[in-house]
Amino acid sequence: MAPVSAGHPPLILHPFRGVMLVAAAVLLFACMDTTTKYLTADFAPPIVIAVRYTVQCLLMVLLLTPSHGRRLIQTRRTGLVVLRAACLALASLVMAIAFNRLPIAEATAIVFLSPLLVVLLSGFTLG
Repeated sequence: MAPVSAGHPPLILHPFRGVMLVAAAVLLFACMDTTTKYLTADFAPPIVIAVRYTVQCLLMVLLLTPSHGRRLIQTRRTGLVVLRAACLALASLVMAIAFNRLPIAEATAIVFLSPLLVVLLSGFTLG
């Protein structure tokens, strides 16, 4: 049975669609990382990241404003949203610099190790 939350219609589960969406997301992330690797060979990483997020912001505004209107930019926790955006931009910048200095396979392998490192370090930090 599909989970039901108050005030929302029941969710219809489509496991195959979910798997395909995850596969598409992984493919798109790989394409994005590869283009970042190639672009940072000719351009400074901050420029590559700035253009990426500027274009992404413009596309989202153009595509989502007609259906969402003012709700697109309204938030109750503006500070947290700005903090999250800054963390994402910094992480993208650091990754672009890593792609500039490392082969893409090694940089990606290090990224995929991060959950394991968090688990290992949690014992020391959480006691």
